[in-house]
Amino acid sequence: MKLFSLKMLLKRLVRVMSVVTLMSVSVISLQAYEGKHRGKTIIENRTSMGDGHIESFVRLNRHGKIKALGVLISEEVLESLPTEKNDGTTCWDSNEDGILDRDTECAAGHVRILYLPKLADLPFKYIQFNWQRDGHGPVGIYDKGHFDMHVFIQDNLDRLAIRPGPCPAIINCDDVLKAAKELPEEFVPVGMTYQMGGAGQAYMGGHMADESSQEWHGTPLTHAHTYGVYDGHVTFIEPLVNTEWLKTKPNECAPILQAPEVEVSGYYPKKFCTRFFERSNKYAMTMENFEYREALTN
Repeated sequence: MKLFSLKMLLKRLVRVMSVVTLMSVSVISLQAYEGKHRGKTIIENRTSMGDGHIESFVRLNRHGKIKALGVLISEEVLESLPTEKNDGTTCWDSNEDGILDRDTECAAGHVRILYLPKLADLPFKYIQFNWQRDGHGPVGIYDKGHFDMHVFIQDNLDRLAIRPGPCPAIINCDDVLKAAKELPEEFVPVGMTYQMGGAGQAYMGGHMADESSQEWHGTPLTHAHTYGVYDGHVTFIEPLVNTEWLKTKPNECAPILQAPEVEVSGYYPKKFCTRFFERSNKYAMTMENFEYREALTN
């Protein structure tokens, strides 16, 4: 009887050690992401894409201040991206035949929503992550397969109120007017240009782009960033990355164009980066180099 109890105890000990080992692997993976930097990484949300997964995260420095935020993308995602043009969640039956044609009556690619942790002085709330198999307009600029990482200041319910409809890019025609409404001059990021002709999209709004960026001047898209606007407000910042370029495992950053003023006080990023972490086999799309900005008061 005592021998049997000892065997049972040893079995239980093995099981516990297995769990501890799995936990240790998770911690090692997280430490691999953090590298040599002291601080804390918070993985907030995780969801599937293809045979892999994507995760939203923030990284804090040793003083608890925001250092980076973004999305981690497992290597399996890039090996098994959805082959359909879109997921059929942003559609409008334009010919009223009762059948949705995904190629002509749907937009926005494959969409995932990932929330960010609620942190003091962080104006960003969640990420709308899109896989665009064929890219999108303007033609010759962003029409390559890529990931869009929309990092939203706007509340999610307000975003969802931007309706699909019959206007170009599958948006309600009244909402197009709100998407095209210009920002007060002090909130316009210096160097950004309003994008019309289909840049207003359902569940997203309008866009501003940096037309001085290389993809506007004959160099194929690698990585870039835009701003989102709706009803006269900045609603998101959007880094985007060509997935074929991402497969080269780059480690590059570029500046985020800044507005003279902001509407909401908090920490704002000054650069966006694309990275690959060998030890965890994960890609990262990040916004980094945060700086506190005080909102303009009237």
